[in-house]
Formats: sequence, structure tokens, C-alpha cells
Amino acid sequence: MKKIVISIFLMSTFLISSASAILNNFILNKSYSDQFTDVASNSWYYNNVKIAYELGLLNGTTTTTYSPNSNITVAEVQALVARIHSIYYNTTIEPVGGAWYTQYIEYC
Repeated sequence: MKKIVISIFLMSTFLISSASAILNNFILNKSYSDQFTDVASNSWYYNNVKIAYELGLLNGTTTTTYSPNSNITVAEVQALVARIHSIYYNTTIEPVGGAWYTQYIEYC
């Protein structure tokens, strides 16, 4: 549920401010094709998941699951913060060895 609330908050912030030139780097760069089997198209959070995925902010817990009822971990928050910063400032998050979240910790 925390993941959903954070996702909704972030998407609301982006949508409200979408007219601002400061957010020009936030573009839809992926295509969401209902690959998350645990996000039904009639779910109240469906569009938030779709936009977060298409902006490159969230990838899901696997290639086919989003886990909307799971708690968000510190590593997931770190990745989200790094991705937002990277998009905002048009920088690159360099891949590094180690756990999946290591590159985001190194970036921050």
C-alpha cells in the first residue's frame, strides 16, 4: 500500500506541474502493455502504475509483477529518488556490480 501511495503522490506532483518547463526531461520513454499481471486494468491505481513505468521511475518487482500490496523498501525508495534526480538533471546512472540497488546508492 505504501508503494501505491508514493506512486500516486509522485504522479500527482508530475501531472499538476506538467506545464512547467522545469519538467521537460520527464517524458514517456517506455510503453506499458499490461505486463504487470497483478495490476488489473480496472484498478484505481492502474494509470499511476502505467505513467510511473512509462516515465522510467518504477520498473516493478519483476518483469511481470508490480506488487502493489507490498511495502516499499529503502532500496526501492533510493532507486526512485535516484531516477527522479537523474531525469530532472539529465544525468546517467552508471551500472555497477553488486546488488540491483548498488548503482542507485552510488549515484546518490
